[in-house]
Amino acid sequence: MRSLTKRSLAWLTSLLLFVSLFSSLIVLPAEAATVDYVYSGNYVYNWGTREEVATFMSPMAEAWYDKNNTSYEELSALQGSNSTSSVPSSAMYLELKSLMSSNHKTITSYNDTRSLFQYTDCENSGKTSKKISSFYSGTPIGPAWDGGSTWNREHTWPNSKGDASGQGENDIFMLRPTSKSENSSRGNTAYGEGSSYYHPNSESGGKYDLRGDVARIMLFVYCRWGNTVKMWGGSGVMESLAVLLKWVEEDPVDTWELGRNDSTQSITGTRNVFVDYPELIFIMFGANIPEDYQTPSGKASEGAFDITASVNNSAYGSVTVSGKNVTATPKTGYAVSGYTILSGTATVVRNGNVFTLTPSSDVKIRIDFVPREQVTVQWMQGGALISTQPIYSGDTITLPDYTGDLPDDGTSFVGWVESTVTDTTDIPTFYVVGSKYTVGGNTTLHALFSRTEMDGGTLSNVFEPYTGALTPGDYLVVGDNAVMLGALTDKTRLQYEEITFTNGNILAPNPLAVWHIAQNGSNWTMLNAANGSYAAGTGYKSSNQATLITSLTDFAKWSVTVKAGGTYDFYNVGNEAAGINPLLRHNGTVGFACYAKNTSVGTTIKLYKRAGGTTYYFTGAPCEHAYTAAVTDEPTCGQEGMLTYTCSLCGNSYTEAVPATGEHVYDDDYDEECNVCGNIREVPEKPTHTPGDINGDGRVNNHDLAALQQHLNEWDVFVVEAALDVSGDGKVNNHDLALFQQYLNEWDVEIH
Repeated sequence: MRSLTKRSLAWLTSLLLFVSLFSSLIVLPAEAATVDYVYSGNYVYNWGTREEVATFMSPMAEAWYDKNNTSYEELSALQGSNSTSSVPSSAMYLELKSLMSSNHKTITSYNDTRSLFQYTDCENSGKTSKKISSFYSGTPIGPAWDGGSTWNREHTWPNSKGDASGQGENDIFMLRPTSKSENSSRGNTAYGEGSSYYHPNSESGGKYDLRGDVARIMLFVYCRWGNTVKMWGGSGVMESLAVLLKWVEEDPVDTWELGRNDSTQSITGTRNVFVDYPELIFIMFGANIPEDYQTPSGKASEGAFDITASVNNSAYGSVTVSGKNVTATPKTGYAVSGYTILSGTATVVRNGNVFTLTPSSDVKIRIDFVPREQVTVQWMQGGALISTQPIYSGDTITLPDYTGDLPDDGTSFVGWVESTVTDTTDIPTFYVVGSKYTVGGNTTLHALFSRTEMDGGTLSNVFEPYTGALTPGDYLVVGDNAVMLGALTDKTRLQYEEITFTNGNILAPNPLAVWHIAQNGSNWTMLNAANGSYAAGTGYKSSNQATLITSLTDFAKWSVTVKAGGTYDFYNVGNEAAGINPLLRHNGTVGFACYAKNTSVGTTIKLYKRAGGTTYYFTGAPCEHAYTAAVTDEPTCGQEGMLTYTCSLCGNSYTEAVPATGEHVYDDDYDEECNVCGNIREVPEKPTHTPGDINGDGRVNNHDLAALQQHLNEWDVFVVEAALDVSGDGKVNNHDLALFQQYLNEWDVEIH
């Protein structure tokens, strides 16, 4: 643990050194730092002196950070990373990139720098000499541009190792004036200490130490312009991270470098943060800030507290400390559960297994590990266990494709489900191939299939035009009057054949033309059932080609866009990633192949989907169906029966109607119930009449008696038939005649 006495002595030593230099500086101590700025219009001359250590922040720097509401405390609390990845992603890298980029209002051109160096690379504010200082040797040159005869502009980050077509190559932060011979001597060699590297102090013979200057320039380009791919090694610009950190530490910022930062700010609007706060370099790369490190801000010593890390159980994992970062590395079967501050105080930010501390004293932290729960994932295909995968609860897996063979009966693999499914017409919740699945415990995943059947279990051989969002199923891929086949031409394209349409549909196509289109994550695959191959991009040539492959790589995957007018754009995923033509089109001369985006060559894709029938979803083995028939409802007179066909292998079923045996039997027109089967029907209401009004004249008298007599004698007379049966016994005879006579003679009888 560092003692208070040691820190106090370090502070006192710095103070005495500063006081001893006071008389030769053009600045005051940090508490009241002033700079004798000399302006030309809006531009500020470099006011600093080479090799004079900067122990204060300039007024322009202070104002710039205040304007951006950014402090050292906020920046230094951001998380860095000891990774030298070509794609840095730490919070500090991203924040500094944003800070410097967003303030970069004026980006200089290559020609601009000829006249701007008189401000940025002069000495003593240009008062003693109008010459500018050659970067490597300090030799006075210029300032007038002489066409490169005696001096030119050095790309400290060579164009050949950066974005030669971008604005970064003209940035005055990186461009420095040098004599012609110095520029030629360096060439584009990487900076470093080895024999094959260029040492920036070689030109001045050690008079000037430019190691830190160079390192901070390289970091500016690395962060501001994102030139990260060629940062390290002999093919890059810096020998190594270790050399860069060493140079930053051993060559602290001088006032000439700080003055140049002010001058470039007056021109561009932004600053090199690594000049103002070189402390951040160590934090950004997860390294310790050197003790007693002199910086303009004086902040280096403020955060120089010891961080000690331990673990709750060394059998579970280990920890490493790098700068403010404590990285926990659990052993297999264990996980990081948290941390405990054992002594001291610090704020702690956790990002995964990395803990970033901002201590306010020496601090001891313990990282706690716990055992993980081991579980299994069982993979079921067609009701059979294919494999068992051991895994830890909470891990995420990528769902694989189906590995079995599919029968040529329209059966398609849909995805994975968590429980068995038996011939349901309701699509269950499923997970597509390529998606991420988090395992929460022992899990069984079943392959889900679909099949569209007509009655009788047969497969529809009719394909209808399809539009709208893509769904899994059997399709024909059509361009003009041609359908894509699962076979190759001699020019590495997919074959096609002409087709005819019947009422707008395609009937009984070539089996090689049928593609099982299935979802794979956010993409789709096209599997030809007849040959078991996927339609694919070639991946190795940029010409207009396509191929067939049996493995499910990115070249067998397609992103699909629905277009206006019912057409589709299929983009090959593998080809796009490789920068190869991705767009599937039909060319009437050579077949189906992948063309450049936005091409006018070839025909857009239309889809025809297998039509009709019922779609079933199931997880059992795909079945060829062996149906047996059983009568469900017996047919009767006038009533259809029902015959049910059931597969003895999988239980799938369908029904057929059985014709009725004959007509229903009723006694007369007004009977409601069939005499044979008891069927009840609706009958018309029986007509009403006046009892005895046989001739229908509205009166009951001897005329009606005469009409009844004549009817019985079979005369051709008009009678109301419903009124003839006056006795109500269902018959019309002389008994009715006698009863009616008695009624007219006013006997005590009743007629109907």
